[in-house]
Amino acid sequence: MGKRETPGVRLPAPPGNCQPLETHAATKGTTILFVGPSGIGRAMTAALLANDLSLDLFRIDLSRIVKKCIGETEKNLDRIFHEVEDSNLVLLFDEGDALFGHCTEVEDSHDRYANVEAAYLLQRMGDYQGLTILAINHLRVVDKPVLGRFDCIVEFRSPASRLTDN
Repeated sequence: MGKRETPGVRLPAPPGNCQPLETHAATKGTTILFVGPSGIGRAMTAALLANDLSLDLFRIDLSRIVKKCIGETEKNLDRIFHEVEDSNLVLLFDEGDALFGHCTEVEDSHDRYANVEAAYLLQRMGDYQGLTILAINHLRVVDKPVLGRFDCIVEFRSPASRLTDN
């Protein structure tokens, strides 16, 4: 498949905590965490990144995948990864807060199970041979040890928040 052109749109250099994708071994999956409020352009950036790599983007809405019945979320994720394992697609797991928003200090069996579901997704993302992106609204929903499982973390900030930081 040839490279698709998007007139006037070019991806910036990777943030300081990220290596260019060409530096990652072809046999290893690359995982990226996109953090930022809804509507800021996470999905559009994933589409531009896929376009830049001459690959198609497959968006998975985690809010539609996460189920209350024990084991159903993993079955849904397993089915998705089975379907795409040899596809060479960029996978965007959007609305990650639906899964990671429940990962807190374990107070009961439901909390423990939410942590298991999140760990399962991260394991499958790491095992996937292509590029996977998890998009969440808030960094606080992800435990610090989990952040180390991502090759790159990109924070999307609104122009208004940049002005208040200066």
